[in-house]
Amino acid sequence: MSLRRAPMGVIPQSPDEQRAQAARESLDILLEMSTLLNTGLDRTQLALCIKMLEDGVNPDALAAVIRDLRAEATGKTIGSTGSLGTR
Repeated sequence: MSLRRAPMGVIPQSPDEQRAQAARESLDILLEMSTLLNTGLDRTQLALCIKMLEDGVNPDALAAVIRDLRAEATGKTIGSTGSLGTR
């Protein structure tokens, strides 16, 4: 068993701080992926989606709601096949 020590001048983080840091890093990575995939979600929206998924929301249902809200905002409807059609 080896003991790891923080480098000189670095204050060790508590377990809660380590979890918070890991969550921020994960969100940064997911935001970068989201941007590359052109999802149009900002950091806050993505964080809310992640929270809903962690709370057990069905991913397909969440995606459908996001699609429907976007279509409604642009004045278009989405059919059951997922294709856009005008109202």
